[in-house]
Amino acid sequence: MASALNAFAPRPTKEFITSAPFNTAFYSYTMTGPQPPRYQPTGKLELLPNLTTANCPAGRILRESGRYLYPGANPGLQAGETNYQVGFNHIWTKVYDAVTGLSGYIDANSKLFAFYSDDRPEEFVDLGEQDGSESRKGPPIYTDGVVQATENITSTEGNIAATIGSVSAGTTVTAGTSVSAGTSVSAGTSVAATTTVSAGTSVSAGTSVAATTTVSAGTSVSAGTSVAATTTVTAGTTVTGRKFLVSSPGSGTGSSGSPLTASAGTASFNGSGTQKIYTTQLTGSSLIFITVNNGGARSTSVVPDAGSGYFDVYSSANTDASTFYWLIVN
Repeated sequence: MASALNAFAPRPTKEFITSAPFNTAFYSYTMTGPQPPRYQPTGKLELLPNLTTANCPAGRILRESGRYLYPGANPGLQAGETNYQVGFNHIWTKVYDAVTGLSGYIDANSKLFAFYSDDRPEEFVDLGEQDGSESRKGPPIYTDGVVQATENITSTEGNIAATIGSVSAGTTVTAGTSVSAGTSVSAGTSVAATTTVSAGTSVSAGTSVAATTTVSAGTSVSAGTSVAATTTVTAGTTVTGRKFLVSSPGSGTGSSGSPLTASAGTASFNGSGTQKIYTTQLTGSSLIFITVNNGGARSTSVVPDAGSGYFDVYSSANTDASTFYWLIVN
C-alpha cells in the first residue's frame, strides 16, 4: 500500500544567504491575461516596495519556496516581450524572508546570493538573525581549484595568505594588517598594508608599495611611482621606484640631549662653513649624503662620530651660510 505522503510534493529545502544588501534585487512578479491587440498574457517583474538596506541586509537567510520563473514560459523575461527589462533573462527563484515576512523572486546566481545550509525547516526562525544580534555568514571554502573574483576578496578578521604561491591583483592588494606570500605579491596599481608587506621573492606594483612598518622581499621590491615604509624597505637584490619616501625630514641640527630621529633633513652652515647634526639614525656603517643648495663652486666633507650620535659637515668655503640637505642610508 502506497504511503499517503507520496501524494505531496517534496518540501523545498534550499536556502540562500545574502552577501550584501539586496534591496535592489528582490522582486514581485505579476501576470495579466490576454490583452488586445495580440491577445497574449503579459508579465512584469518589479522591485518589492519599501525595501531598504536595513530590512534587506547582508547576512540574511532566504528560503526557497519552490516556485520559479522561466524565460519563454513566463512572459516579460525575454528580449522583445512586453515589459522586458535588460538583464532579466534568467531563471528566477521565489524565496521567503522569515525575518520580514516578505517573499519575492531573486536571481539565485547573482553575486548577492550564496547557497546556505539546507537542513532546517522553513518555519524555523533564527532568533539571532531575527533580532539583529548576530550576523550570519556563509560556510568556508576548501578547494583544490581556483578562487576567482571580479570584484574584491575581503577579510574582516583574518589574513589573506599564500603559503606557497603568490597574491596578485589586477588593481590593488590591501590589508588592515599584513600582506604576505610564499613567493610574490603583485598588483596592477598598488600594494598597501597598515603593518607589513612581505614576500619570499618579490613585491611589485604598477604605482606604489606602502606599509606603515616594513616592506621586504627575498629578491626585489619595485613600484612605478613610490616605495614607502615608516621603518625599513629591504630586498635581497634590488629596490626600484621613481620615488623613495623616507621618514619625515628633520629640520635643524638636534642636540646631544635631544637628537633628531629622522634619517634625512635640512640644515644650514650659518656663515661658519661647518655644522654638527645629531640624529638617532646614525650608525657606524651609515652612508651619509650631502647636497648643498648653492650654485657656487664648493665641496663638502663629512666626519661621523657614531659613538657620540652626530656627524660634522664641512664646506670648502669658510664663511659658507648655505642651506644643505642630508640623507643617511643604513
